[in-house]
Amino acid sequence: MEEMTKALQFSDDSNGDIGGSIEFATELLFEIAGENLPEQIRNELFEYCLTAYEKKIYSDWDWHLEMLQLAAVILKNEEEAQKVIALLDKTQHSEYAKEEAQSIKLIIIKK
Repeated sequence: MEEMTKALQFSDDSNGDIGGSIEFATELLFEIAGENLPEQIRNELFEYCLTAYEKKIYSDWDWHLEMLQLAAVILKNEEEAQKVIALLDKTQHSEYAKEEAQSIKLIIIKK
């Protein structure tokens, strides 16, 4: 996903091949998150989501906030919830991103 996102910066993706591949990979991550993951794998995925967001690996793409959405889906405790909320709160968002951030917070509240 990271390499394909970098490739988007330098290529014509008008047919959606690169973006579609990233979307497919993101969908797979959400499917995996829905499984009963071993704690080590769940923790690695959770930390990856936070790190990818903090490093802005997917910045300016839908996948950026999806990393925090994925983290919200797999979080297990209050400490992890607070980490996700802190990232949502400290980042400046467009109106669309603010609404997405609120949706992610709702996922957390429901958990």
